[in-house]
Amino acid sequence: MPPTDIQAAREALARLTDAPKPVSRTTFNAWDSVRQSLFCRAGGTITPDPVPPRRGSAPQAVPQMTRADFLRAEAADRVRSTR
Repeated sequence: MPPTDIQAAREALARLTDAPKPVSRTTFNAWDSVRQSLFCRAGGTITPDPVPPRRGSAPQAVPQMTRADFLRAEAADRVRSTR
């Protein structure tokens, strides 16, 4: 590619007021093919799309009742039923 073409591409890209450098893949894909071509010829860089933050860990499950907990609850139920 002749240097004049590269210079012309750089000048055309400079005229694009909303062309950030570097741009994300989503932004680049939204452009028309002419603008993409000008951007690449001028040496623009394309960055991967940002990864959304991971959600926090799942809440802890309620601990299972042990045999002792079950016997204690059963004894408390018997006391309540005799009152």
